[in-house]
Amino acid sequence: MTTKKNETLEESVARLHAVLVGMGRYGPLRDHLDFDLSDLTAGQVHVLARLGHDGPLPMGELARRIGISLPGCTRLVDRMKDAGHVLRERDTEDRRVVIVRLAAAGRRLFEQIDEGARVKMQGLLSVLEPDDRQQFVDILEKLATGIARLIEEDPGVLENAS
Repeated sequence: MTTKKNETLEESVARLHAVLVGMGRYGPLRDHLDFDLSDLTAGQVHVLARLGHDGPLPMGELARRIGISLPGCTRLVDRMKDAGHVLRERDTEDRRVVIVRLAAAGRRLFEQIDEGARVKMQGLLSVLEPDDRQQFVDILEKLATGIARLIEEDPGVLENAS
């Protein structure tokens, strides 16, 4: 690991990019969970995670949070509804709005996925010393707070970041 004092933002981005690309060579985290997700697509796992963590969401907001188009989200949710994982309901105040929520089967899947992710994170974080682990999580919290502040100030700030 190469650490340089007072590196530029561009140097930090390059290092972070290299680390994340390198970690990606081991495959997605969902491939290493201790239960079978073969019947679920990555998009379905994202829907389960978002609804599990955030609760019921309007279809448009769900699409935004998982980063897909509204028509794509509608198709994805329709398949998940047919499988018994989610429920689609009309908003009581605006019947044009469709609210998506987890069905009981979807809640059970989410709980499996979430617990599996926690176990996996425990294994991954165990490679760090306790002080490093705490500092790593502290920095991620600062990053999340900073991103939330950026988005609050300019909701479209990350839309053209790619």
